[in-house]
Amino acid sequence: MVTIGCDYGPKGHQHQQQQLQRLHGPNLSPAGNPLPPVIHRVIQQHELGPGRLVVVGDVHGCLVELFQLLDAVKFDYAKDNLILVGDMCNKGPRSQEVIAVARLLNEGRAWAVRGNNDDLALATWWNLQQGIAPPLPKLSWVGQLLPEDVQFMMGLPFSVTVEGSYNLIVVHGGLVPGVPLQQQQLVHLAALRDVLPQPDGSFIGLERAQEGSLPWAGFWQGPQHIIFGHDSVRRLQTTPHATGIDTGCPLGGQLTAVVLPPLRELQQRSRKLSAAQQHHNHQQQLLPLTLHDLEAVLVSIPSGSTYVADG
Repeated sequence: MVTIGCDYGPKGHQHQQQQLQRLHGPNLSPAGNPLPPVIHRVIQQHELGPGRLVVVGDVHGCLVELFQLLDAVKFDYAKDNLILVGDMCNKGPRSQEVIAVARLLNEGRAWAVRGNNDDLALATWWNLQQGIAPPLPKLSWVGQLLPEDVQFMMGLPFSVTVEGSYNLIVVHGGLVPGVPLQQQQLVHLAALRDVLPQPDGSFIGLERAQEGSLPWAGFWQGPQHIIFGHDSVRRLQTTPHATGIDTGCPLGGQLTAVVLPPLRELQQRSRKLSAAQQHHNHQQQLLPLTLHDLEAVLVSIPSGSTYVADG
């Protein structure tokens, strides 16, 4: 297995990803892990429970806050649906337990996408099997992972699309505007923050801001609404067609969820979504959707502590 860590930083990542591709070919995750069986997970309408859809931001090992948030939204484990935007681990105090909870919930109507910290933790676990110590203090917990935790993490996709009237994509990092989902670079899905607009109208995706770059979400025009995490510096981001919900829980901030109504209620109450569904049935382009169109509610709970000083 790969023994080169990846910090997803601008210089370190580029150099190490080039090394990985030379040694093992392109079929690896950004941190050097084998790709999951399904990179882009699609949730069909019949897979959804009859309750609401709750999308939770970056948990980062904050187990207590995760349960507090689920209590705050009155999450119904028998009916509601849950998606985690990735970065379930690192920085907070109980990373392995968060992974285990996500794994157990995944046996029902719960899903998660792979964040850069999840990918890095998985690569660190593989390295531990070869006697290579974790490169960073925030990864010291990785040896606690159970075999079933590792199997769950290996299967995490890089995107989750919820079909039909929700017309929603969940990723951890972001999407470069104008690039189809299947053609997005995995490192962007896991770690995109900014884009650099080009004269021809295209964009260069960036993991970190540089001169002239701007948040990618402001350029996203749909048709799907994107819910993403990763960018704790900017905290809550609400653009017309993309919503960022990394609100810095391990940094002493908040843990945030987007709560969407049950699909049946959404279909019954929303004229715009009914029109969009008709377009979908006729294989025409869907209308771009806002959180208002989706009748979504944002719910946040405060962090119980400042577990790390910076992101």
